[in-house]
Amino acid sequence: MKPDGRQGLLGEELVAPVGGQYQMLSEVSDKVFASGLMGEGYAVIPHENTIVAPVSGELVLMQRTRRAFMIRTPDRAEVLVHIGAEPGEHKGRGFTVLTEPGQQVTAGQPIVDIDWMAANMVQPETEIMVMVTNKKDFGVRPIQDAARTVVAGEQVGNVER
Repeated sequence: MKPDGRQGLLGEELVAPVGGQYQMLSEVSDKVFASGLMGEGYAVIPHENTIVAPVSGELVLMQRTRRAFMIRTPDRAEVLVHIGAEPGEHKGRGFTVLTEPGQQVTAGQPIVDIDWMAANMVQPETEIMVMVTNKKDFGVRPIQDAARTVVAGEQVGNVER
């Protein structure tokens, strides 16, 4: 067991939720997410329109506005994907849900498709944030911390207990 009480990797891969520019969660524009208050994780500034599952498990939540969804892994880690930091008033416009809550998903499976113009969001300024929210029990071990270009479905880390 490590000094922080974590046991190590679970073998659950975390992948990029979209192709784009990878960055550490601490570098995002929203201070709440950057502080780690919502959990450990990472972000991608998207170059594409389709958001994929960052981990395998059950899709347990799709926010009414479709800007956030959660996947619970078989080991019970809760992985939240949040599309953009600003709340916005789009009420789901421009977002097409491709997978419904209650379904089992695999890492890399398409979950939401976004029409950035209809959603009233500026694609290059939007951060797709991925975090493990039950941070008392789980965390994220990135493969590397450096900012870089990633493709959707590319492994960027692992869930650890």
